[in-house]
Amino acid sequence: MPGAVDERSAILREVRSSEKVMARASKELLADRSFIMEAVQRNPRAFDYASKELLQDREVLLQAARLSPFTMRYAPPEALEDKDFMIEVVQMDGRTLQYASKALRSDREVAKAAVTQTGIALRFAQPHLRKDRDVTLAAVRQDPLALEYAVNASKEAILEAIRGNPFSMRFGSEEVRGDRDFVLKAVAHSGSALGQALDSLRSDRSLVLEAVRLDGLALQFAEESLQSDRDLLVEAIRQTGAALELIPHELRGDREFMLDAVSLTGYALQFAAEALRADRSFVLDAVRRRGAALQFAPAALREDRELVIEAARRDLSALAFSGPSLREDVSLLSEAAGGQLPVDKASWAASAGEASRPGSGGSGQGSRRGSDGSARPS
Repeated sequence: MPGAVDERSAILREVRSSEKVMARASKELLADRSFIMEAVQRNPRAFDYASKELLQDREVLLQAARLSPFTMRYAPPEALEDKDFMIEVVQMDGRTLQYASKALRSDREVAKAAVTQTGIALRFAQPHLRKDRDVTLAAVRQDPLALEYAVNASKEAILEAIRGNPFSMRFGSEEVRGDRDFVLKAVAHSGSALGQALDSLRSDRSLVLEAVRLDGLALQFAEESLQSDRDLLVEAIRQTGAALELIPHELRGDREFMLDAVSLTGYALQFAAEALRADRSFVLDAVRRRGAALQFAPAALREDRELVIEAARRDLSALAFSGPSLREDVSLLSEAAGGQLPVDKASWAASAGEASRPGSGGSGQGSRRGSDGSARPS
């Protein structure tokens, strides 16, 4: 009938804005499965207006749950007390656990099925299950941040969460975050876990030293005064070139420290203060330690014949970083090799070509390019 069709279409158009338009629907429409499902697809709250018969139909309830987990708030109590039904529903979306009866929210099998699908569904389980080993492990494996809802989480569960998200450690107890051995295990997964440890550990130099040997980037999460500790920085850079980014401004101009850093990776020259990078004697000392550091010297120094030869003696591939005026000087190769090599263009081209290949450069670290085109340690 035209009137019924118009009523159906009008309600389906308007239900997106408000479920209250369902109150205008006839009893026939509210008992019409296809109409109710179309309405629910547009607005889950429309399910509240379905006929009693539809709300008691298991297949209708499952179809509604597939469309939106929040339709289960309108399911009849007997459905929410049905274990088999609720397991099927929570396996679609673990959040539906919040609508289950208290008895089922206390049921280990139901809770585990829910958190396996949606980790944070742990918040809806009864307290004794939120400290259950298997349930909490299943939850944090699915979503590390589910650790927030665990009760007295075990170290095993916290470590499992840290593997997925280091910042989840903040949900661990003070006892755990103050446990030296545990914090080191956490740092082995990610240095950022140090940032979630108690202040007493973040300011413990010996612990921080152990931490940066596991993950150099952990240093940025140590107590502030330790972040400028020369020895800790050297250990951090030794563990990963990425720790070069952590060198504080005052040390970037420190000749002795920056040479120590260059000894570990040629990329360190890139992080030296501008005044140091312009200092010929400093750059000469640097390339004697790591020849490929030449690539980070100012253009004028890459035209310095003596400096380029010293760099090439340390690492022949450094010739590729010499300035334009020196690239045609085939005698450089022989001088760099102490006169032991023939002076010919083929040999020169081969040495320069070796340095220009992807992954070469002799700095002792991998690299990537920054937005400015400069190399970055990896």
